[in-house]
Amino acid sequence: MATTLKQLIATQQVASSVTPYYTVPTNKVTVVRALTLTNTTGTGRTVDIHFVPNGGSPDATNQIVDALSVPSTDQVTVPEAINHVLPAGATIQAVADAATAVNITASGVEVA
Repeated sequence: MATTLKQLIATQQVASSVTPYYTVPTNKVTVVRALTLTNTTGTGRTVDIHFVPNGGSPDATNQIVDALSVPSTDQVTVPEAINHVLPAGATIQAVADAATAVNITASGVEVA
């Protein structure tokens, strides 16, 4: 069994509409080890995060955080994401209450 430590999501801004930021590759399983949100503005923001199964859509059944508060000019590690196991084709999706305000980054392990 081959394991690869990997940056799952390179730092990028969270959109104001639900957007996929990572897709588990075919024939692999991913374990999320860290997921961080950074608010780059002077106003508090909120973010929703979904771990969506292959072929699914983001909804209440796969939402791991709802309106998570990210204080102004601060960062939040998302403990609800840690050690989740995502099967092939699953996605990490997120949405912020304002575009260009919050950055997302994640790392983990891909297992083949």
